[in-house]
Amino acid sequence: MNYSIVIARALRVLHSLAAGVLLAAFFLPLARCEGVRTVDAPGATPREELMVPAHIVDQEEPATFIVAAIFAWPLLLLALYAALPRARRFEFLEPLPAAATLWYLWQMTVDWGEVLWAGYAALIAAGLYGIAALLNAPAAWRAWRS
Repeated sequence: MNYSIVIARALRVLHSLAAGVLLAAFFLPLARCEGVRTVDAPGATPREELMVPAHIVDQEEPATFIVAAIFAWPLLLLALYAALPRARRFEFLEPLPAAATLWYLWQMTVDWGEVLWAGYAALIAAGLYGIAALLNAPAAWRAWRS
């Protein structure tokens, strides 16, 4: 049994699962605001703010599309690899955007307020994607050099 093939397939499955969880987390509340709660009218009860990344994206503000890209790039990259197998030569670069995704998710969840279950799922998925990318990086580097 060739263990390198088994490990490579396991890493691809992990990539796919983590990418799917990240995309699903885009539409779910990741955190709840613990800070000041706004009051709409005098005598009204304060309401809590939920951090739902899909609500941040504004079609009139192009800079907000980076939020959608943070959650969608892994799945889009896997689709690119399926369509153009030669693109896998650059897989050794994947840990860089994976680290940026994990940092951004940390900012959106842990630093924003009380982390909800979808926030934990997104953080774990981004972390697992990053670990899988790091484990695959040496083999991708060797493939790129040859």
